[in-house]
Amino acid sequence: MRLLSNFVLCLLAGLLLGSLLLGASCQPDGCIAGETRCNLNRAQICGSDQNWRDNLNCNELGGETVNWTCCWLPEDPDGIPAGHGCLPALSCPDGGI
Repeated sequence: MRLLSNFVLCLLAGLLLGSLLLGASCQPDGCIAGETRCNLNRAQICGSDQNWRDNLNCNELGGETVNWTCCWLPEDPDGIPAGHGCLPALSCPDGGI
């Protein structure tokens, strides 16, 4: 009987520790929905759940001919809002990441 109660205690302790670890990994990043950033040459946008999501992978855009990079893009005269996006490296207003 004592062996069974020790097993149950260990099982409960494992479940508690596992749920604490999983709960910690599900915490939001704390960003503001709609906010943008560059991360590892990827343009990211913050979702409504306050977690970052890849929007564009700049490495995949240029292929082998043009090197694209993630950079800050000011508001466009046509009404495109300011934010982070991908442009050819020499075209970035801030020089890129």
